[in-house]
Amino acid sequence: MTTLARLLLLAAFLLSGASTLVYEILWIKHLVYLFGVTYHAITTVVTVFMAGLAIGAVVAGRRIDAVKSPLLVYAVLELVIASCGLLFPTALSAVTSLYHQVHDVADVGFFTHTLVRFGLGCLLLLPPTIAMGATLPTLSRFFVHRQDRIGSDVGRLYGLNTLGAAAGCALTGFVLMTSLGLTASAHIAVAMNLTAAGMAGVLWLLPIGRSGTLSESTPEPAAVGASRWLLAAFFLSGFTATAGEILWTRIIALLHPNAHTLVFSLVLTMFLLGCGIGSTLYAGPLARIAPLRLYGALQVALGGITAGSPLLLIWLRSSQTETWTTAWGLARNSLDLYITRGEIAVIGVALGAAGMLFGMTFPLGNRLYVRRLSVLGAGVGAVYFISTVGGIAGSFVAGFFLMPALGAKNALYVIAAANLILGIVLLCVPGRHRTAGIGLSLAGAVGMALIASRLTPWVFLNIPVQHQVEFYKDGRSTSDAVIWVDQRGQWERMLFANGEFVSSGPIGTWLATLLHPDPAEVLILAFDTGATSGQVVEHPAVKAVEAADISDVQPIIARYFETENRGVMRHPRFNMVPNDGRNHLLTRRKQYDIIFNGVAAYSAYLELSTVEFFELCRERLDEDGLYLHKIHPHMMTPEGFRRVVATFAEVFPTSTLWRSRVSSVLLLIGWKDAQTQGWDDFAARVDDQSQGAPEDVAGMFMAGTDALRAWSDDAAPLVDDLPPRLIETLTLIDTGSDFLTVTPYQTGARTWDREINRSLATIEHVPTDLLENIPPESLSVIAQRQQQRSEEQAR
Repeated sequence: MTTLARLLLLAAFLLSGASTLVYEILWIKHLVYLFGVTYHAITTVVTVFMAGLAIGAVVAGRRIDAVKSPLLVYAVLELVIASCGLLFPTALSAVTSLYHQVHDVADVGFFTHTLVRFGLGCLLLLPPTIAMGATLPTLSRFFVHRQDRIGSDVGRLYGLNTLGAAAGCALTGFVLMTSLGLTASAHIAVAMNLTAAGMAGVLWLLPIGRSGTLSESTPEPAAVGASRWLLAAFFLSGFTATAGEILWTRIIALLHPNAHTLVFSLVLTMFLLGCGIGSTLYAGPLARIAPLRLYGALQVALGGITAGSPLLLIWLRSSQTETWTTAWGLARNSLDLYITRGEIAVIGVALGAAGMLFGMTFPLGNRLYVRRLSVLGAGVGAVYFISTVGGIAGSFVAGFFLMPALGAKNALYVIAAANLILGIVLLCVPGRHRTAGIGLSLAGAVGMALIASRLTPWVFLNIPVQHQVEFYKDGRSTSDAVIWVDQRGQWERMLFANGEFVSSGPIGTWLATLLHPDPAEVLILAFDTGATSGQVVEHPAVKAVEAADISDVQPIIARYFETENRGVMRHPRFNMVPNDGRNHLLTRRKQYDIIFNGVAAYSAYLELSTVEFFELCRERLDEDGLYLHKIHPHMMTPEGFRRVVATFAEVFPTSTLWRSRVSSVLLLIGWKDAQTQGWDDFAARVDDQSQGAPEDVAGMFMAGTDALRAWSDDAAPLVDDLPPRLIETLTLIDTGSDFLTVTPYQTGARTWDREINRSLATIEHVPTDLLENIPPESLSVIAQRQQQRSEEQAR
């Protein structure tokens, strides 16, 4: 094979890898909208995706060795992937219809729901992912021509493919999704597949591409003697790699609460980049090292990196406390992902270096396992299959068992111990040092346990040191802590959920129940401390309250806030639903009088402020139903806040904006149908419940439908296909002195508050349509209060 032909094939496989990750991120995004954002739902989707890759690898591997033109098969596979990418929207629509029909027929339980998601995910994802998994053994069969180059040549293919995957991940997470949208990004991936198919097709038309024989074959040596225990080693290696990736994603996300989507992209990109570099490096001088000893040494090194990285991160934070606190404050206030140079170094070691070592194990495993060139495809497929199945198991065990039972920190040390034990066994057991190997393995495991025991469970929580942690738990989908916060000498107990402090009191509930004449059925999205649920459930007109929350820790959290939530978990009219709000609305076709959304108050959840989500909420409202949407303006960009308002006013025919009694929170309240709210009835309900004078309530009003639409007329509504850009920049912080990068919003929340409040001041007005029965002197008081507020905030 000529050098040019090899370069064309490598370039084609690079594009193929990039397209795979583009598809994976986009398809997971689509199915998260449908199935939910709980760990159960996301793991189900990822499992189906990885299972398709594994099935494709093992099936193609067993068949490709007998095919005369593997290059043609590869070109066809790329065309199949491109076709699936183009047809995905149609298939998704059909699967969505089936999903709704299943839930219309019966009220399915948790396990049935999981099976339904898995089955529908298989229908949607298995065809393209099987084709994706088949590409590596297929192209390896054509690309590799010599027995002594199996490891290096497979390493080049796998390395270039993985480097392409890293590029596709970074491109999609940082650029494509938020700039072009999901549909346009998918079309770019389709173009990549078509280009790869075209390159392979051109080569197939040449004489070199039509032959399936080994043009540079050498006499086949005796079998290497690979045994089944090697497959167990490959399984465990894949297991620890995926489990570690999941655990580090949770840890880093806690340090950057506003940047969950970007953190996931960063973690995956760094790991894939390391894998690609490591696999490519093995194709060089490392290919001459004794393979079994090298495999063992790599596992020992992986264990050391996994164990040492948390300690490095802890040391870094303790030695740079002021810089970390500043970085975290800016990240929360300005929506940038602020990362210190030291943190980049830790992420590079924990993920990049670990990925590089893991990337070396794949070509090395092929060199150990593949016995003859005549069964090359089967061998590559088997190694890929076992490693991927190990990754699936690692995802399940880490998320469903290790993290909830031990916490992310202890789970990391379990993973490190597994790598260390595997490495020592591979180094010592096949030789004369079996006893020593077993002893070293046990000593290493004990050492990991001792290190982990000296670290507090909440060691990675990014909170000021003066606060006191009363409770901490890493759940399946969230990490929650109960913290005593020093508020200028006054201690207050607060909930710290997924890196954000959550208000312990109800916000907006009283106003919403006043605005609705008969709030019998109420849904609350996000239980938090339970204060909102506790206040609503005691309203005399309320017959049933449901609270949907993705956290499996909330029943425990509720015990710490029984004063605030009034023991709501024991109330007969209250029901806790362990699910995310969007999926609950999709699957439970029930009408509600009031829907409270407290999740969308934070910038990381702007995807719960899209046209599609608001329309779903409106569909679930009863005839006179209303929807309340909490907003923290200081945790959004001014443009983001304006877009939320524009989206809300587009969906709800009657839209209003109110100030809450908590100064930093605004309330968007919309009705299902156009309404003219008479103040006389509203004022009577205020008096009945002794919540304050009518003019005090009216003073909370800021704007009605026409004013909101006029104010946000030039803002583009948020839609699912174009996820909002939550992060403005990726900023590096010099841990020694000044900030390296200055962004437009680096001054933090104060600048945004002033900008937003100046803008809001232009739409504030006395709500005459609601105050027709208020005495003139009261109207004058309201107007004076609003004018005073506007002037104070503008300053």
